[in-house]
Amino acid sequence: MTKRFFILLFINLILVLFQLGTSFVPNLVLAFSFALVFSNLGNTGKMSAFLGGLFLDLLGFNIVGFSPVIIVGCMIMYDFVRRNISKGILINALAVVFSTLVYDRILGFSIKFFAGEAVVGALFTLALCGIFYVLIKNYKLSE
Repeated sequence: MTKRFFILLFINLILVLFQLGTSFVPNLVLAFSFALVFSNLGNTGKMSAFLGGLFLDLLGFNIVGFSPVIIVGCMIMYDFVRRNISKGILINALAVVFSTLVYDRILGFSIKFFAGEAVVGALFTLALCGIFYVLIKNYKLSE
């Protein structure tokens, strides 16, 4: 558990530094966290979301603790939908896109919920989530 924690800490720090250091549109923390959840690593995904969100707040000048609450909250809502409605790939894709739009809107990155830039960012986040998912599955991590 301790080794996994430090690995997640390091990965999330790198993702946040890359995300904040460039004019990169996608939410790398959200993409990585959902990829972990889609790989049946739910608790690890939520821990990653918390750590990454905390780094986003500390390094991005947001209210500390706000990003982790939003990202983990979106993951909890996804868990509810997955358990009670569907587990399909479409639900997974919609969860990532919707969570990205919610995060951007709540933190004020986009004025309108379906603004062009917000939708493009959400689609790029979804694409990166797919890439992270393939990488995680290839390394066969277990919970």
